[in-house]
Amino acid sequence: MRTALIVLGVAFALSPALSTQTKLGTPADEAAILKNRDAQNAAYNRHDAKAYAALLSVDADRVDASGTLTGRAAIEKYYSGLFADTTRVVKDEQRKVRFVTNDTALLDVDNVVTSRNGTARNHGIWVYVKRNGEWVSVAQRVIPKQ
Repeated sequence: MRTALIVLGVAFALSPALSTQTKLGTPADEAAILKNRDAQNAAYNRHDAKAYAALLSVDADRVDASGTLTGRAAIEKYYSGLFADTTRVVKDEQRKVRFVTNDTALLDVDNVVTSRNGTARNHGIWVYVKRNGEWVSVAQRVIPKQ
């Protein structure tokens, strides 16, 4: 009983410190990141590799089961080849933004890609950085789900 009271006392004493920590990111920041992701999906579903790549930083990179791509131009070229299959469509099922700092965020995405070859489910992590007041995707890590 005494131990429980001590634990409760310590928790009570620390609660003001825990609640005063700075909240990272704003609702507007989260909305901007999700808007960028929506634009990526729209470009993907239009099979527009140039528009898709334009939503990434010049120095962006992508890592997936196919390998590593470095730079916007390489990513655009990759998607140009991928979009030869004009039946490809991506749809996000779940998304969650987590701010690491006020100008860095992770976007966790579970999505489904359908094409003439079937359906693929993926989990991806998009890294966003706020540069010159705008959120831009700087890295993508995509893992196939079993």
